[in-house]
Amino acid sequence: MTGLLRILGLLVATLLVSTGCSALNAENIPVGTGVEDPYDVTVSFPDALNLANGAAVKIDGATVGRVEEVATADFQARVTLNMDGKTKLPRDTTFRLRPTTALGELFVEVIRGKSRTLLTDGAKVGIDQTRSAPTVEDGLAAASLLINGGSLSQIKTIINEVNTALDGRTGTVRDFINNTESLVGTLNDSKADIDLFLNALARTSKLLNAREDQINRAIKLAGPVAKVVRRNSGKITALLQELEGMSKNVDGLVTATKGDISVSAAELGPILDTLQDNKAQAKSMLVKATNLAALIDRAVPTEYLNLSLELRLSTGFGMPLPGARTATTQEATP
Repeated sequence: MTGLLRILGLLVATLLVSTGCSALNAENIPVGTGVEDPYDVTVSFPDALNLANGAAVKIDGATVGRVEEVATADFQARVTLNMDGKTKLPRDTTFRLRPTTALGELFVEVIRGKSRTLLTDGAKVGIDQTRSAPTVEDGLAAASLLINGGSLSQIKTIINEVNTALDGRTGTVRDFINNTESLVGTLNDSKADIDLFLNALARTSKLLNAREDQINRAIKLAGPVAKVVRRNSGKITALLQELEGMSKNVDGLVTATKGDISVSAAELGPILDTLQDNKAQAKSMLVKATNLAALIDRAVPTEYLNLSLELRLSTGFGMPLPGARTATTQEATP
């Protein structure tokens, strides 16, 4: 009986040990954080990859915390980090998932920010401050795409199309490149003028901006004027047509009287020349007349005086002025 009980006890112990070992793995083994005065920070990642609970949180290779929990919400990975209380993190700190080696375990790399505001217990970090490092799987997938003709095939197609486009047009392309180089050189040489133009444009923009209210008022005043012009467009058109007709009449008048005006100008020339030659005598006569007027004013107290003057123009002015040419007629002798 004692031997039977001993065998039954061994079977129960074996069953318990085998059941416990089957449920025991790396994720449910209690892991100590090893940090003092910890505080929790929840970080959102687009993909947690194979990040395990208890993974290290490192800054410059030094462990400053542990991953406490990995959960999902809104198609994102929510990772709760248990941080050392002595490690203060700015609010704009960046978190990145990185493997220890090519095939090693993942850990959370912390890249300090520059903000003066610090992360506190229970703080949440958005997905815009997190990144996932490329894994070996990502590298193999990219290499497979390249090797299997993905990018290489596209590059080959591009090269073939470029060769087709340049076939027989190398001279044109060369000229285009040379002209472009010349244009860039000209622009580079004229950068001082371009700077002056841009500065002047900036000053003009500032001036227009400063006078924005005045410009708006002018535009508002121009609105009624435009309406009046639009309502009277027919009358304005008729006025312009009348002005056109009047200009034709004036042109005809000038054309008709051009000969008379030319003759009058020709006859006026000798008169002006004679006056120019005798301007000294005329000036002397005007001075004497002015003095005579003063003497008469003192001699005659009345308001008017009857005078009789005789002006002789037969001498002192040179030859008589030529008159307009007239046709002479001769009587026919019988």
